[in-house]
Amino acid sequence: MPPSGGLFLGKRERVIFGRASVSVREEKPLLLEVWCEGKKQRIEVSEPPDIGGLADRWTPLDLLSASLAACEAATAVIIARKLGVELGDIRVDVEGEWQLPGASLRRVTVRVLGYKDRGSVEDVWRYVERICPILQLLKKAGVEVVTVFE
Repeated sequence: MPPSGGLFLGKRERVIFGRASVSVREEKPLLLEVWCEGKKQRIEVSEPPDIGGLADRWTPLDLLSASLAACEAATAVIIARKLGVELGDIRVDVEGEWQLPGASLRRVTVRVLGYKDRGSVEDVWRYVERICPILQLLKKAGVEVVTVFE
């Protein structure tokens, strides 16, 4: 059971993060190389195949979905450890619904699977929904985010 007060995860300070760069190659199909300062990995990104991109590369929308899933999962683990809750092996799936034309994100469904105890994971997720930075960005942009426990 979560404590009645707030959950403090660490220092409250301004943090500079994610200095990213993108290199665009003028080729067909479009291929972007994305990297973050200080990181060894680079990610090749393309547009979806139906608009001329490469099928075996991440799209910017794939990266957004993956960012939300990773952020929620990492936030859940941190919170569960702080609360002394054992989540088990969880999986977070994210699916977005886009409104075309204009590609505005309308709704995101988050599926949480593989947890040990539904009550405990729901308690943890109440904090996740208030703390996860990627989730907060989407909500502030007016995106409906629905969480489902399966």
